[in-house]
Amino acid sequence: MKYLSLHITSNEGELLYARDVDAANLCEGFVRRLVSELVGQAVIRQGEHYTVRLTPRYGTAMRAQGILFTPPSPPVQNTWIALHYEPNTPPDQPVSYFGLELYVRERNLMLAYDFQPQTLSADFIAYGVEQALLSLGVLQDGQLYRLRFYAKDDDDAQFDKEQLPTLERKAASLIEFLSDEPEMPAFAFRDPNAYPILSSVGQPQADDIRIFVRQSTYEALIQAAKISEEVEVGGILVGNVYRPTDGGRLIVEVSDFIISEGLVSSATELHYTFESWQSHQAQLRQQFPAKRIVGWYHTHVVTMPTSQSESLPAQDDESPSAQGTTLFFSQHDVFLHSQFFADEWYVALVLDPWGNSQFFCWKDGQIAPCYAYHLYADLGVAS
Repeated sequence: MKYLSLHITSNEGELLYARDVDAANLCEGFVRRLVSELVGQAVIRQGEHYTVRLTPRYGTAMRAQGILFTPPSPPVQNTWIALHYEPNTPPDQPVSYFGLELYVRERNLMLAYDFQPQTLSADFIAYGVEQALLSLGVLQDGQLYRLRFYAKDDDDAQFDKEQLPTLERKAASLIEFLSDEPEMPAFAFRDPNAYPILSSVGQPQADDIRIFVRQSTYEALIQAAKISEEVEVGGILVGNVYRPTDGGRLIVEVSDFIISEGLVSSATELHYTFESWQSHQAQLRQQFPAKRIVGWYHTHVVTMPTSQSESLPAQDDESPSAQGTTLFFSQHDVFLHSQFFADEWYVALVLDPWGNSQFFCWKDGQIAPCYAYHLYADLGVAS
């Protein structure tokens, strides 16, 4: 598996911070901004599909300007941003710069640039890592530091693990006093304004968790719900969780989903089996190694009265659920969510065969409707 290892050191060479990074998370903001500029310059047309390939390079032969050409054959890659390593890429030598190749599918057009690592990672560092290190006191205001990336190709990536040697040394003597404290996950910081929002659904409440759903993923979930009108279907929501740079509740990003197999379902309930949970974990590691499970989804194909406190009215008054709602959280749903999705960032999406949907989230220890979510632009589509 190809990934990057980020190291931040002081000017004196002391390691302050280290973590493994997925290429797409690292430079997503930069790539989107670059594409927007190219659309504004009429180099790329709005709506065209593109992919990006990053190649770690070493030495000083960095191009001063980009070039445009027609490749002999279209590049093949499974993700919209992918790492490409040339032979004998040194894993223990810091990357000098990155070669970025942006391929426009509709016109078989390639644009190639060279960029410094700090340029590509500016959003990721400034809005996430740097703010966290300042708040922890690892960095001081105005302190200079060095940024290094190492190109790795192995199965040892740990995207959820961060190293803070300075704090670890200071905390070593306090471990015995903190042994009973609950563990807190380390989420990266993210600017909510970084998402290219296409539309927002509902009116957000102060206690809502902030949910951002990829447009094509949402449309695929709606279609999956329409397939079966007789039994409930479901699966796992996949994406990332971030701490917002403006404070407030966490950001939950839903970018993909996994259809659950081996479920026991009927017209009124859906039961997960041990085999289905094993399958989720295996697919997550194989298909989405840099992402996490952020919740689950399931359909309801029966209605209930809208007076129930755990439900919301259907969105379409002309749908078959107009006299009631399919968008409720049953007692069985509450049990499943409490058992398997107990952490505060987990969300649940309830859908019905008529195109209605509703998110639920944790609020003050209770599962309650989340009144708003945002749909953001698909990856690799020029806007």
